[in-house]
Amino acid sequence: ISPYTRLKEELAELAKVETPYSPAVIAEYRERFTEGVRLRLQSEVPVGTALSGGLDSSAVVATINKLMQEKAAATDSLGEKQQTFSAIFPNSINDEEAYADAVLARCEGNVISHKILPQPGEFVEDLEDFVRTMEEPIISSGPYAQYQVMREASKHVTVLLDGQGADEMMAGYIPYYFAYLRQLKKNGQTAKLAKEMLSSSDILFRLGRFRLQSKLTLKKETGIGQLLNKTFTAKYKNEKFANIPDNLKLRLIDDLFHKSLPAVLRYEDKNTMRFSLEGRVPFLDKEVVKFLFSLDDESIIKGGWNKHILRDATRELLPEMISNRRNKIGFTTPEAEWFGHMKEKIYEIFLSS
Repeated sequence: ISPYTRLKEELAELAKVETPYSPAVIAEYRERFTEGVRLRLQSEVPVGTALSGGLDSSAVVATINKLMQEKAAATDSLGEKQQTFSAIFPNSINDEEAYADAVLARCEGNVISHKILPQPGEFVEDLEDFVRTMEEPIISSGPYAQYQVMREASKHVTVLLDGQGADEMMAGYIPYYFAYLRQLKKNGQTAKLAKEMLSSSDILFRLGRFRLQSKLTLKKETGIGQLLNKTFTAKYKNEKFANIPDNLKLRLIDDLFHKSLPAVLRYEDKNTMRFSLEGRVPFLDKEVVKFLFSLDDESIIKGGWNKHILRDATRELLPEMISNRRNKIGFTTPEAEWFGHMKEKIYEIFLSS
C-alpha cells in the first residue's frame, strides 16, 4: 500500500525553490488562479459563488466577472448573470455588507446578489439539525452562517464556489505573522525582521490587545482541561501537538494537511451536502498551490501584508477597500450577542435529563 499522492512532501520540496517575487511571477499566478476558477465553473447545472466580502471570496467573484466579460465558454453554467450568496449582520462588528457591496458594484450588470440575515431565533430553531449536520464539535458558530448561506444557495444553484483555502496558503491568520518573524530572527535577517515588525505593528497590537483584554476581564474562563474526563486526560497527558514555530511555509503546509484546513473543508462539505450542493474551492487547485509554494516568502508576506501575491494579482479587478483590507472576519456570527438571547435555551439543553 502506498499513498495516492505525495503532495505534502512535494510542497515541502517546492518551498526550497524560492523563485524571486516579480511582475512576471504575479502575472503567472494570476493566470493559474484564473484557470483554476475557470475549471471549476464547468458544470451542466447552475453555478454560483459565496461572497463574504473578504479578499478571498471577492477575488473569486471578481475573476468570474472578468471571465464573463471575456465570454469564456465555462461561464455558460452561470446563466446570464453570476449569482452570489452572502450572510450579513447589520449593526454588528461582524457585518461585511459594505465590502460585499463594493465588490458587487464592480460587477454591476453581471451579478445577482442574494443576502440572508441570520437571527438568533433561527439558530435556536436550526440548532438540532445543524448539530446533526456537523457531526462533531466545532470551533465557533461560524459554520452556522455558512449553513444558512448554503440553504439559500440551494434554492438557486447546484454548485457553489468559495474562497476556502487561501488563508492556510497565504498566511491569512495573525499567528502566521509570528511564525514568519521567528523565521527571520532564526535566520539572522535582522534588518528585514525590524522592517516587518514595524509594518505589522497594527496587526501585532490587535492580537496583544485581545490577549490583554482576556487577562483583565472580570469573567473567569474555564479551561478545557477542567471539563474533560480525568481518566482520559491522564491517559494522553504526555502527548504533544507537533509545533513548527519558525518556518512559515512548513507551518502553512502543516495547517493545510493536518490542522486548520481539514476542519474547514469538513464544515463546508457537510453544509453543502446537507442542502444537496457541490462545493468547489479554486484556491486549492493543485497547480495553483504548487506554484505558490515554489515562490519566495515575499509572495506570502511582505511589508506587513499577507496574501501579498493575491492582492497584487487581483488589484485591477477589486475595489481598493478590498485589496487593502487588513481586518479578517469571514463566515462568523455575532455569537456573544446571540448566546445572550439564547441563554434560556442553552440552560434547558444542558440541564435536561
